[in-house]
Amino acid sequence: MAADVAVPAVQRHAGGEPVMRAVRLLPLVCVAVVACGPHQELPRLTIPQLEQTKEEVQGGIGRRYQDHAACKQTARDAATMIACMSDKGYGYIARIAEPQATECWRLRQENTTDPLPEALCFVHDGAAPAAR
Repeated sequence: MAADVAVPAVQRHAGGEPVMRAVRLLPLVCVAVVACGPHQELPRLTIPQLEQTKEEVQGGIGRRYQDHAACKQTARDAATMIACMSDKGYGYIARIAEPQATECWRLRQENTTDPLPEALCFVHDGAAPAAR
């Protein structure tokens, strides 16, 4: 018969915890890559406030402010100002319970000549400007 052989206890590797954590995260990473679709690209993360800020500072004072200034020179009232900005590819701010939006909608409904809706009342809708 065989003699008793002492087998040393298996000790865990001191750096094994990070490896195990990575192994546990591997299925999550695989699911994320599969969810990206056939192009294997991660979806673009967009933050609306960041996008609007980029739009505002594009071209120095911002394209929206330049377009607003151009429309303000020809606008007779709020309706013509809104139509001009719409031609340049801007939509009107959503009707929400926020002081700025409330003031914008008040000016739109009253169709006043002074004051006209401010540049902040308009948001770029992403569409190309309408043909003249």
